Amino acid sequence: MKKVFLLAAMFGLITVSNASAGTLIISSTSFDIAYDGNVTLTDSNPAGGNGDSSEADSLATMSFTAVPGGVFSVLTSNIWIDMDITIDAPLVLGTPSNITGGYFDLLIGTGTPAWALALGVNSGTVTVNQNGLTLSLLAQGGATLCGGCSPNNTLPIDGPFTISFSSQGVQLVAPTSNVIGAFTANGSADVTGTFVPEPSTYALLGTALLGLGYLRRRK
Repeated sequence: MKKVFLLAAMFGLITVSNASAGTLIISSTSFDIAYDGNVTLTDSNPAGGNGDSSEADSLATMSFTAVPGGVFSVLTSNIWIDMDITIDAPLVLGTPSNITGGYFDLLIGTGTPAWALALGVNSGTVTVNQNGLTLSLLAQGGATLCGGCSPNNTLPIDGPFTISFSSQGVQLVAPTSNVIGAFTANGSADVTGTFVPEPSTYALLGTALLGLGYLRRRK
């Protein structure tokens, strides 16, 4: 397994009681997905893959939950998702389509590149029905990137990663019978991985976030 590093600046103060592996859940809200009516789903901006926030979708919140432990940080500004995935056939209402590849990146900060987590999507499914859009992905770390941070300001994260997305509805642009045309959907996304704290990181995770916590969403 490759280790992928997240910026420690995204975290508030946390105490790790032991060095056993735990689960890390990164939850994002107000994520916009766009479907091209063929075989591609992206974030709201179809450009991307370069760690550039101007090519990604701005989020309302991004929260970090350790299991065991609970929520230890919530960001409300300078947070984005950059996504581009391919499915094996055009979407049909109520029928799962298989995901054949792509990428799913979390961006934090204002630098370029601003990667916090860069994932290569291996497989998954996407389904659209009357209740909305559901997306389930299996991904692996594709790079060790941390937006220019130093090695002492990172948290080791292990894959494989699971990614889920759900919306309460979709804005269909051109539906034809049960074959779904282009649409946009807004919802929430969760990325789940594991982290293994090392003795030197027990009290790492610092207070750099304190200056960010009160900032408003960029948009």
